[in-house]
Amino acid sequence: MLTKLKLCLMLLIGVSLSGCVQNSHDVQHDKHAVVSKHIELATQYFSYNRTSDAITRLYKALAIDPKSAEAKGLLGFIYQHQEEYVAAEKFFLDALRLKPQDSGIRNNYAILLYVQKRYQEAVRQFIKVSLYLRYPNRDQAFENLGATYLEVGDTKHAKEAYQSAVRLNSSAPLAHLKLSDIFFEEKEMELAYEHYQVFEIQGQQTASSLWLGIRLASYFKKGHQLESYMKRLAKEFGESSEYLLCTKLINNKD
Repeated sequence: MLTKLKLCLMLLIGVSLSGCVQNSHDVQHDKHAVVSKHIELATQYFSYNRTSDAITRLYKALAIDPKSAEAKGLLGFIYQHQEEYVAAEKFFLDALRLKPQDSGIRNNYAILLYVQKRYQEAVRQFIKVSLYLRYPNRDQAFENLGATYLEVGDTKHAKEAYQSAVRLNSSAPLAHLKLSDIFFEEKEMELAYEHYQVFEIQGQQTASSLWLGIRLASYFKKGHQLESYMKRLAKEFGESSEYLLCTKLINNKD
């Protein structure tokens, strides 16, 4: 199953929604304000699942400014959401040609490559995103990079990427969970347990994360934790393959 990666929805702040006043002394500024207004409205429409209205606004923006990287990037984002991957890639690449340093657009393009299982291409794009020091979601870019490395079986570089994510955001639950899983497989049990404890505080449990917790609690003979994880797995994920593995573990101990 593909790991859910983190998309970045571009939000424009401070653009008035009340209309645009003509300014004969600064036509270029006026055009920019109108384009920005269309993009902000498109973002709001998309957040309310009014996708057609969002797309209409973005094409209006491009009619005014065909070189708006923001409008093209958001169109790529929306078409990716609709699984219109050919159209999404076209708009992402157009946007990146206009604004190659926009790491939000590049991150979303990399995720498009990932969901199409074009992992090596995705790795190259995520690396570019992660190297941009001013990108505000750089920790998420490293998480995305780590997930992509795992898909190609490169655990060494996946671990390095997740460790970079944790250095940038010490409470990043997904990175801690992935590191716990990697260290567990490497028999580095103390490190696995340490990262799992951070994940448990910050993250949301799934069947697979509970199964990891059960195995760690069993190894360290944490009876209370073991019982708690097992009860939750049975209650919330009783039909999962992890629950079947848990019952086998119990039966083997009896």
